[in-house]
Amino acid sequence: MKNQLRVVLSAIVVLVSLNAVYAQRFKIEQLQYRVIEGKSNLFRVTVADKSCNEIVATTDNGTIQQDNCVLLYTPAKPGKARLSVAIKSGKELEKIGDTILSVEPNRCSPVITLLGRTGSGISAEELSRAVRLEFIYPGCSDRAHSEFSVNQYWLFIRRGKELIYSKLNVPGHTDFDVKTLALFRNLEVGDTVMFASIIVMGPDKKHRNMGQIKFDIADYSTHRNDTNNSPNVGALSSRIISLSDTAKSHALAMTLINKIKAGKIKAYPYLDRNSSPLSLEEANNIFAPTLDTIEVEEIDGGFTHKVIKTDFSFSALNGFKVLECTTFNSQTNATTVKIVSVALLTDGILADDSYGYQPLCWLIYDDIQEDINTFDHKHPAGGFGDAIWKGRNKR
Repeated sequence: MKNQLRVVLSAIVVLVSLNAVYAQRFKIEQLQYRVIEGKSNLFRVTVADKSCNEIVATTDNGTIQQDNCVLLYTPAKPGKARLSVAIKSGKELEKIGDTILSVEPNRCSPVITLLGRTGSGISAEELSRAVRLEFIYPGCSDRAHSEFSVNQYWLFIRRGKELIYSKLNVPGHTDFDVKTLALFRNLEVGDTVMFASIIVMGPDKKHRNMGQIKFDIADYSTHRNDTNNSPNVGALSSRIISLSDTAKSHALAMTLINKIKAGKIKAYPYLDRNSSPLSLEEANNIFAPTLDTIEVEEIDGGFTHKVIKTDFSFSALNGFKVLECTTFNSQTNATTVKIVSVALLTDGILADDSYGYQPLCWLIYDDIQEDINTFDHKHPAGGFGDAIWKGRNKR
């Protein structure tokens, strides 16, 4: 038994001795002690008296690609990594040494994009093909791609001084739905689409505010080829009017709103006045309190969801947008101007904190003409008709 033990001990001593000899003659060059997960690191391994084809490098954290004596190491996860070097001895591998590396987590920040872009011009058609806000990760590992997610954001659409759409998209509802994509398709050249206050959740379960990205509609691709063989050629134009007295504007607006809420006047979506009218429920929702769910960061760093109720501000009603059709008859050289639709306007703060207004809905002028005439009869000076003609004289 003692003789057998001496043989085993002798074999171990010889093996360590052989590795010690090789260890003195092998080098790992150009490799830093600290590396970053997901980032590739070039290094060289040389062993005295051994060709590159005889050298084999392995790791317990990540991958190693080998091209002769040049190797490419990519760590997979934070923590420790053991790089082992062996040489081929017949069909066997003889380990000759290893080194321990420290793998730091990849703390790169994602960049928020839409269709791979971070802003500038985009066509309405392109925008309508988007599915959601996405990330790019400059210099990050592929592993990070699946670990960031959009938690919530505000979507604002601006047309000149009009805030024509605003919505808070909360967790579980951050992909673009059918209504949003239809809205994108109907945008016009010069409209601005802004995704603001973008909150994302990272792999550490912490939230990050990614700020905002903004796009200008630069190519309205949904062309309408309206051919008309009639001698009458019509063109639509719109303008903002305000009554001389704020109280009068408010009184007329409230008269129309009460009839909308009672179902006596049909309201139409502002972004698509040629569509079907809103249902009575949809019309009433325009003036109903809104409930927004937002995430609030607590003192301890955690987040809670809170519901905020915002009442519609009737006092913010400040004017009207008038859509007119100007028709020229080439046979009689006569020009006529007809009011087609009227939109109610309310004060608003735009996404860039500048002052503006927000259209609520379109009303067909023929549906409200009697109400306007009644109002103007009570207010012959400074009424709706007076504001219309004063506005025309300024053009």
